[in-house]
Amino acid sequence: MIETIDDATTRRVYRAIKSEVRAIKLMWQTGDDLIQRDHVSDATVDSKARSFLQTFFEKHVQPLPASAWDVPDQVRKGVLIPTYRVPGMDGPTDPAEKADAGVGGLSEALRWKYPSAWEATCFLLLLLVLTGWNQDTALNLDLDGDWCRLHPLNNDLAVIQAKKGKTETIQTAICLRKPELYPERLLQALIARTEPLRQELRRQLAEVETQINEAAAPTAELQREFDRLYIMIRSPWIYVNRSDFSVGCLLPWQTFKYPGVVLRAIVAKYDIRGSKGGVVEIKPGDFRDAWIGFSYVHSGYSWLIAKIAAGHRSMDALRNYFRQRRWRGYSEERVSALLSVIWTEIRGRRLIDGAVLRQMVERGEITDQERERLEQGRNRTRMGMGCRDFNHPPPEIAPGHPSGVGCMVQRCVLCRHALLFADSIEGLCRRKAELEHVCANLGMITWLESSFPDEEEVLDEALNLFDRALVEVRIEFWRSKIAAGTHFVFEFQGYYGARG
Repeated sequence: MIETIDDATTRRVYRAIKSEVRAIKLMWQTGDDLIQRDHVSDATVDSKARSFLQTFFEKHVQPLPASAWDVPDQVRKGVLIPTYRVPGMDGPTDPAEKADAGVGGLSEALRWKYPSAWEATCFLLLLLVLTGWNQDTALNLDLDGDWCRLHPLNNDLAVIQAKKGKTETIQTAICLRKPELYPERLLQALIARTEPLRQELRRQLAEVETQINEAAAPTAELQREFDRLYIMIRSPWIYVNRSDFSVGCLLPWQTFKYPGVVLRAIVAKYDIRGSKGGVVEIKPGDFRDAWIGFSYVHSGYSWLIAKIAAGHRSMDALRNYFRQRRWRGYSEERVSALLSVIWTEIRGRRLIDGAVLRQMVERGEITDQERERLEQGRNRTRMGMGCRDFNHPPPEIAPGHPSGVGCMVQRCVLCRHALLFADSIEGLCRRKAELEHVCANLGMITWLESSFPDEEEVLDEALNLFDRALVEVRIEFWRSKIAAGTHFVFEFQGYYGARG
């Protein structure tokens, strides 16, 4: 299933796209070196080719007037093929170019300096991987708007934003500013590369505007052309058409399947295969699924973090997304694995234990030593819960945890390593009374800005699994102990509990 493509495969696809973008940037840098008569980045480019390209761009492309494409036939011939080739293609990609070596030569020469639809799409795919946006949002980037700004709290970060076409809501992505292939610098490189094309579009727009102003009754066709040019100028996704050498653009309202074509060609080029050995079936929308899924898992299955990653307005929207997309297939796999493990335990004539089942489903196996420890309660924390990896708590639970020692934070209900037992009720009830005491003694703003409310919400869900009357009795017992001063409550989010 496409929806359940694994994370390892997604990473391989990401690295392949990044390699393509690097190769494209190297091609452009080599072209610039040729034109400027400087050191050439690619040593395979010979002196004859350098001389041709220098003459070509100096006389016929810069500063890119409308007549730049009317190049004499003798100049078109013999163009050096650019260092970066479109995957799966040898020589010119357009049928007309294959029939006319002259046209092919001009097209190849332009690729040294300006993106074609292919190159622009490679940049688009990398942005989709890095931001988790859908295609519509990325194509709605508006260069006249506040598309990029410094992070208000950290100057090493940038905030990229665009409108989601269907709902008009603002989608944001935070990225480091320094890496060359992260969103901010990736887009800036493409914008700088296409600025001469944008200047040509501004010239065309001025001509159309003059026609509209001089016409007694401007036609609808003229107004549409004005709108089209205006939108293209504000987009980073402009390119040179290889068929007629006009300036084109990846527009959000088009039924645009080309990114999928490019992505499949890249996957085929790098021979990326799934876990079962078959060719990976992937589409651009799967990057968004992978982004949200990664955020959900690595935040300890936090719905809030997943909601932020998805850019959804409500939890209901996120639930529907999970139900219909990636996590539907994931859930089916988990249920199948659980049934298989249960029957394995039954055939082995063992008592069905929830902690054992969970460890076998998530890790695929459990050793006899681990079974013994679970049965004897030696993996229990101060909250009476089990722990699948006591010496390696998740960084979001215990940041800066020293290597080789047991977890000293033990906020178990927030941890993905936690295992709930039938006799965990005492530790959970004690923690409930402790959180009530912390809430009563902290300022409301401090409480709300902490992770204590999240812990209390999850804790209440866990306590709902036990007898309600017994839960109330045990919580009241610990309330009285705290009030009498015989039980001390740590009032810090990262408090250090006993090492069980």
